[in-house]
Amino acid sequence: IGNEARPRVLSWKSDTEEDLIVAEHYGYQKLSQVVHRRSVRFDKRERFWIIEDSLTGKGSHDFSFRFHFAPEIETVQRPDGSVKAWDKMNRARLFVAPLNDAPKPEFDQGFVSTDYGAKRESVIVRWSEQVTVPLMRRWAIIPVRGDEDDAETPTLITRLRDEYQAAGS
Repeated sequence: IGNEARPRVLSWKSDTEEDLIVAEHYGYQKLSQVVHRRSVRFDKRERFWIIEDSLTGKGSHDFSFRFHFAPEIETVQRPDGSVKAWDKMNRARLFVAPLNDAPKPEFDQGFVSTDYGAKRESVIVRWSEQVTVPLMRRWAIIPVRGDEDDAETPTLITRLRDEYQAAGS
C-alpha cells in the first residue's frame, strides 16, 4: 500500500488568540477526483474549535461527515440540529454543531479499540448528503466542563452560524 493520500500541512499558526492548522489530502482522487482540505482553528479566548472542510473537484458525490465518540458517552440531537455528547461520570459535555445548512444527523453504532483484541461499542454521529462540488462545510466543537453551565452554548452556536452566513460562505 502506497501513499496515495499524500497528506500535507499547508500552514500552521499559533499565537495568544488562536491555533490554526490547514492541511489537505488527495486520497479520494482515484475514485472521485476530489481534494479534501481541512482547517482546524482553536479559539483560545472562547474555548471552541471550528473545523472547515473544503472539497473541490468535479461532479456530484455522496459525502459523510462523521464524529466518533468514546464508549459510554451519551449523545442526543438538540432542537437546533447540533449534537450534545456527555459523560455521565464527570458531567463534561461536548457540542458538535454544523454551521452551514445540514441534514439531520444520524446516529450509528460503531466500535472503538483501545488495545489489541479489544473492541467496545460506541456511537458515530454522521451528517450525510449528496451534493455537487465544490463544497464547504463548517462545524463548531464546543467543550463544557462538568462544573460549568451550558446555558449559553445555544447562543454561541447561533452567533457562530450568523457570523459565517454573514461572511457569505
